[in-house]
Amino acid sequence: MATEVSYNGDGNDKTFDITFPFLRDSHVKASVGGVTQNVTTDYSISGTVVTFVTAPPSGTANVKLYRDTPITAAEHDYSAGASIKADALNENQKQLLYAIEEAKLVTVTSGGITTGAKNDVT
Repeated sequence: MATEVSYNGDGNDKTFDITFPFLRDSHVKASVGGVTQNVTTDYSISGTVVTFVTAPPSGTANVKLYRDTPITAAEHDYSAGASIKADALNENQKQLLYAIEEAKLVTVTSGGITTGAKNDVT
């Protein structure tokens, strides 16, 4: 499953489609010309569309939208005696699945050291 998509900026278009699944808007990141953009300051997300405040300049594949799913905590916690909802279970499963898909973007050397970059993570 794709976890990122690149577009050619043209200096006019401000909107770009998010073509990969994600759980929260905060999991979608954007970069222009290799520079990470700030949500609210540089772009906003509505549904599956990213809208930049200023149209990205012309360039080949210079606009990148990517998913960066946090895995420091589960999306949902469960408590003894509380109801467990299917949606919460599914979102926790998707959180792990998405993180695994994103990890495939990083390669591993024979020594076990990761090399390359996964967007913001090097």
